[in-house]
This record gives sequence, C-alpha cells and structure tokens, in this order.
Amino acid sequence: MLSLRCSRFIGRVLRNRVSNNAFTSRTSNASLRLLEPSVAFFASEPKPEVMKNVRLLKNLGATPQEVQSYLNMYLSVDNRRFGVIKVGGGVIQDNLDDLVNSISTLTKFGLIPVIVHGAGPQMNQTLKKLGIPSSYDEGLRITTPEILKVARKIFVEANFELVNALEKRGCRARPIQTGVFEAKPLNMERWGYVGDITAVNVESIFNAIESGCVPVLTCMGQSDDGHFLNINADIAARDIAKVIQPRTVVFVSQKGGLADEDGKIMQSIDINYDYDNLMSKPWYAPGDALKLKEIKDLMSVLPQTSTVSVTSAALMAKELLTHSLSGTLITNTERITRYDNFDSIDKERLGRLIEQAFQGKLRDDFFESIEGSVKAVYISEMYHCTAIITEVDGVPYLSKFAVAEDYQMAGLGRRIFDTFKKDFPALVWRARTSNEINRWYFQRSQGSYSNDGWTVFWYGLKDFNAAQNIVEKVRELPKDIIKGEDVELPSRLMVEVKSNSHQSNQDGDHHPIFKIGLIGARGHTGLELIKLIENHPYLELSVASSRAMVGQPLSVLYPETTSDLIFSDVDAKSLPDYNDINLWVLAMPNGAAKQFVDVIPDDVKIVDLSADYRFDDTWQYGLPEKGDNRQKIRNATRVANPGCYATGQQISLLPLVEAHNNLKPILKGVPHIFGVSGYSGAGTTPSRKNDLSCLKDNLMGYSLQGHIHEREVSHQLATLGFANGVRFMPHVAQWFRGIHLTVAVDVDGSEGREELLYRYRSFYENEPLVRVTEEIPEVRDIANEHHVEVGAFSVNKDRTRLVLNTTIDNLLKGAATQCMQNINLMLGLNETESIIETKSDGDVAGSSVSAKE
Repeated sequence: MLSLRCSRFIGRVLRNRVSNNAFTSRTSNASLRLLEPSVAFFASEPKPEVMKNVRLLKNLGATPQEVQSYLNMYLSVDNRRFGVIKVGGGVIQDNLDDLVNSISTLTKFGLIPVIVHGAGPQMNQTLKKLGIPSSYDEGLRITTPEILKVARKIFVEANFELVNALEKRGCRARPIQTGVFEAKPLNMERWGYVGDITAVNVESIFNAIESGCVPVLTCMGQSDDGHFLNINADIAARDIAKVIQPRTVVFVSQKGGLADEDGKIMQSIDINYDYDNLMSKPWYAPGDALKLKEIKDLMSVLPQTSTVSVTSAALMAKELLTHSLSGTLITNTERITRYDNFDSIDKERLGRLIEQAFQGKLRDDFFESIEGSVKAVYISEMYHCTAIITEVDGVPYLSKFAVAEDYQMAGLGRRIFDTFKKDFPALVWRARTSNEINRWYFQRSQGSYSNDGWTVFWYGLKDFNAAQNIVEKVRELPKDIIKGEDVELPSRLMVEVKSNSHQSNQDGDHHPIFKIGLIGARGHTGLELIKLIENHPYLELSVASSRAMVGQPLSVLYPETTSDLIFSDVDAKSLPDYNDINLWVLAMPNGAAKQFVDVIPDDVKIVDLSADYRFDDTWQYGLPEKGDNRQKIRNATRVANPGCYATGQQISLLPLVEAHNNLKPILKGVPHIFGVSGYSGAGTTPSRKNDLSCLKDNLMGYSLQGHIHEREVSHQLATLGFANGVRFMPHVAQWFRGIHLTVAVDVDGSEGREELLYRYRSFYENEPLVRVTEEIPEVRDIANEHHVEVGAFSVNKDRTRLVLNTTIDNLLKGAATQCMQNINLMLGLNETESIIETKSDGDVAGSSVSAKE
C-alpha cells in the first residue's frame, strides 16, 4: 500500500498517470502498451510475409525490440539451421496440443525446427503392463533384447502420433525413424543395447526441411552390423545440434525448465558460473543433471551466440521469439570482470559498445564527467556487455547498461545484471520512455516513475520518500547519448587497438587521419586500392606514384574520385622527402620493392604486394585468418601481402592443418590444386596471358611446375607443422577477374561431409571475409566481392579424400582488400573499415561485402 505521507508525490504521479501510465509499484509484471514497430528496423521495404510475422510476434506479446531481434537473428539464418528441439515422451503423451501449437507457430514464421523425441513414459507404461523389469544406470535405461524390441515399437508409435497431429493442424511433417544415427554399443555389459553415436547423417533431415516439412526423428540408432540400438533422446539432440550448428536448441519438458532445491524453475543457468555448483548438490535431480551435462558438452561446440533453453510445450514459441522468462535459459557467457575505475579499461572500445547499443553518440566528456563518481564498471571479456555504476546523492546509479545486439538474446545481459545486483542491493536507473527494453526493466525493478520522456526505475529503496528524492535528482541528469540522423555510428565489426595520434577529420571526429603513399598506382590492384582508400573515413591518399601517368589527375584512372591528387613519379632518391607519410603501399612487379624498402625509415609502416618479402622471416606475412597473424600484423611495421592464388589455397587448407575447437589436424599426403584465374591476374603489361584474342574460347596453362604461389603456400603451411607442401597447376581464362580453385586432398578418414562442414564453419565463424557453403561456388558470383568462398565438400565413400572448390576475386581479397585489412590492423583501425559498407541509416550491412558499384 502507498503511504499517506507521500500524498504530494502521489498526486503528481496520478496526474502523470493520466497521460503516461507513468508510475508502477509491483510484485508482478507491469502492463505496457506495445509500440508499433518502426520501419527503421528494415534495411528495405518489408515484405508482406515479414509484416505478417511481426503481427504474429505482437500476438505473443513481443516488443518492437524483440521484433527487431527476431528479424536480425532468424531471417538471415540458413533455414536448415534454425533450431533443434528435443521433445520428451511425456510431452507427446500429455501436452500434445500445446506442442503442436508451438511448432505450428514457428513454421508460420518460416522457421522449421528439427524435432527429436523420446518416449520414456510410454516405455515405462508398456514395460510395466508386460511385466518386463526395467532399471537405469546414471540416467540411461539398461536395454535388454526384450526391452529393445518394445522400444522399437513404442518409438514408431510416438513418432506417428506427433507427425499425424502436426499434419492435422496443417503443419507439414515427415517421420524419420531410421538412418540418421550410426552407433556402436556404449558398454554392452553395463547398459546392453544402448548406443553411442558415431556419425549423424543429416541428408534426410535437410531434404525434409527443403521440402517445407518438419523432420520428426526417433532416437533409434543402428550399428555397422545392422543391430538397432537405443539412444538417449537428450544425447541424440546434442549430437544432431553439433553437426547442424543451429541458432537455437530447445529441450521441451513437462516441468517447463530445470528446477532448484525448492522445485522452482530457474530462469537461467550459466555454464561458466553455475555448472559445478549445481552438479555438486545432493538434491539435484539425476535426470536434470544428465540433461545439463549433455547441454554443457553441446555448448562447447556451438557458436557463442547460439542459445539453449529448457521450457514447456505451451511456452516454447514465446521463449524462442521474445525476451520473456518462459523457462530456463542456459548460457555460456563470457567472463565478467568488475573494475573500480577506468584505468585498465579500453575506453575507446567501451565507448563503441555503448554507442552501438544505444544507436547514438556518447558526449565527448562522458568518461571524464563520471570518473570521480564511479563505483564499479562491469565488462564482459570480449566487450559485448557492460554496466557502469556511479552514485547520485549517495545512491548507486546505473549510468550505462549496454549489450551488443548479437548477444541480447544469449543471456549475457541477464548475467551481468544479476552480477551487479548482488553487489548493489539498492540501485536506481533511467531509460527513455520509448526504450523497448523497458518491459525487461519493469520485471527487474520494484518501482518506476515516468515523466518528460524518461522512466526512472529502482529496486531496494526503503520507502517512497527515498524514491521521490532520487527520482528528482536522476531526472535532472544531462543526456549522455546524442541521437539523430546526422550521427555517424561505428561499425559493428571491430578489431581495434589504441592509436596515439590525435588528429581530427573534417567532420570533427577526433579519430586520427593517416596519410598513405601508393607506389605502383596504375595497375588493376592499384585502382581497387584507391577506391578503398577513398571510401575510408580515416585514410588520406597523399601520394600516388605511376611513371606511366605522371602529371595526370587521379580522375583519369578513377573518374569517380573526389580527390584533386596528381600522379607523381616517386623514386628511391625522392621518397625520403615525403616525411609525413604514415604507411607506404608498394604495388610493383616482383623484384622492384627493395630499392624503396631500403630508404623508408624503420618507424614508417610498409605493406608490400609483391612476392619479394613473403619468404623473409623479418617481415610479417599478411594473412589475418592464419594462426595468430592478426595480432602480429597489428604490431608489425613490415607486412608482406599474400598472393591471390596463395590466399585462396590457404583459406581452403587451414581448417585441415590448424587445430581448433578441440579438432586435431587431419590433412594427409600432398594437396593437389587446379586453379583458373581471369586475365586481370596477368597484370597490365601486354602478354599472351592478357591478350583476349589468344584467350577467346580458350584455357591456357602456365608455370605448371614450381609456380611462386605453390612455393608460398608450401612455405606457410610448413610454419604450421605441415611439411608435405602442395602441388599447384595454374591456368588463365577469358574472363577479367576472379579465381576458381579445385582443391583435392587426402584426410585421415575420421570425418564425413557434415563433420568437415562443421570443421570449416567453426574455424571461420568469426571471419567476416570468409564464407563456407555446401554449394559449388562460381566465379561469376565472386567478381567484385571482398570475401573468399569455400564450398562443394565432396567426400569419397571411405572419407579419406576431400575435394573443395574455392573462389576469390584476385584483385580484392586476393590483393587490395587484403592489403586494406593489413593497413587497418597496422594503424589500429577497424579491420573491415571501408571493406564492409555502412548503410546511410547507421546500420552496418554486416552481410554485405560487395564492391559492386
């Protein structure tokens, strides 16, 4: 009840309530008005089916932010890799209608999950009826031949029951009862016919999804000698997810989540923080313990942005598509560190996180203005989440709370909030009344007050007098975030180190402007590099040297330029006169770089595009995707840019040579690589290899033994412990740009096609300029694109031979784009700056790496 002593405060609150529904003091969730989703959520005009999905989300009680999260998270996902849902047999038996409703809702969004079901209760009832004794060992049913016979029958019956129910609801479904799980006996003496999965065949699953059907799987495996084996449904779902790499995994249970000691559903479990503690508790249910153990194993091989949850059949769709607390969310979040000040924090990186999360620009003096009042700063280890606690009138104040967009539904925000709530039993914070996350805040606060466009939240305050006083103080605080269409937002793809320069650009941004000198500007690569430099907010092309074009304006080569730069002729003698250049790019034929390198001061950075220094250990090799090269490039002053063919070959082979994600190297023998390049790879100097009359209707081999890129790749793989080298056969064709490689390798036979796809996808998961596809990539699709594409993945029957196809634009990722990556890294900039374009509304086109004009 509200105290009468607060009548004046309440009177103002009631007046505000009429217009704002302003003040809420509650122990249950607040009722909030759902705002209409803004068209700003869409990169282009929304399609009708997307708007239909938005309306469906609103029916689930989704906020506009949740609508945006749905669009960002799921619409861009390969439809075969949306989600894996494990359904307990008890759910099919007792909650079939709710389950079918939830699955049907997902399919209306175009999201087709893979369903893996058990039949435990059905088995128990049937075995009891037949008088067959049954027992468990560490959560696994001991399966005798008699029990296995029953299990096969019950699994099929449960499978058809679920499939038929989905079909009656108008949701197309396909039963898949065998052929997915290859297995061997786990321990015949201990568990009998219980299977240990050795391989997962997903062809039938993907075929069902591509036909618009929900695949519904039983958990029956088969051994090499044809015996059926009983597989635990949780383990089956885990192994399916390992291969498919879905965006989400859901375990549907009758309990609706994992319970604590008092039987209440835990809202979240963080594997990093809670697993050991829970598993050590004597009260923790064996079934839940086995489930959590399998989930922990699964999360070790899923992308960190994937989610795993345990929920009920009725709330499954809501759990997946909104931020509601509808079950137990299991996360594997980054470690969170508490700091007492900003001394050891990368403030530039922290500022970018805040600006991205708030879609605005921090005022310039933000960190300085709060430094004296900071109580705590919480930051996740990869700077994906932060909370800054200051003090207002003696009360802890949550000055900033920011979570990177990709992590907003992965539990990181919830984890950091729970962390600082333990440290601060009383807290106050504010948010704009239009902030879509306010519903989440309402769930975590004791009270709130809204007026003049702001809502002030709090918990732990003793009475409303304390609330009244602090609300007035917080409302008077200045704005920290400047919003508006004219604000330039940072890129979301960040790879950055601190810079010591303090120059400013023309827009008043206090980021340094670096001067670039380019020697060899006339060639095809030089032109592409000029385009990238001109598109870069922090680079200025100060010198463009070309003997063939000296005295002519840059616009002769590049008509779209806005620069009035004149081509010069810089030689080794005159180069030292250009003493304000931060970085030189040498884009000359092989053998011509040394005269310039010798006169460039040691503290001035160089990227050399020739092959002259690729075998020189005093230079850093400039392939960021290899080993720990990225960090070494950041610290280097001399970088040798890789060759075009060499880049494509190494991207094709690195996942087989480098250990990663607990996967050991599996490359055997000598790789054989057949390469075809467009004639731009032959340069601008006339020769038969760039003479269209010679190339017309023709394919021309050259340097078929000992090509320099063969030696380059062999040398680089040797640094990783693979000493067999490669065999490379290059050719030139009649198209202008783009390379196609056929890469044939021997492997150790331990992995099939899907495991190899997982190996490559996990290796390149965080590489913005590498794409892995199951299809055969084509040259015409890679022209003018900044990335490398690896695909095909043809594997022979005994899994000892793999054939890949790789495509790369030889002028971009094979030369200029890679050079720009190295420039950005060496100068402490965003690695993909000017490569991955930023849209005019401030959103980063994260999936767009095109250079098309």
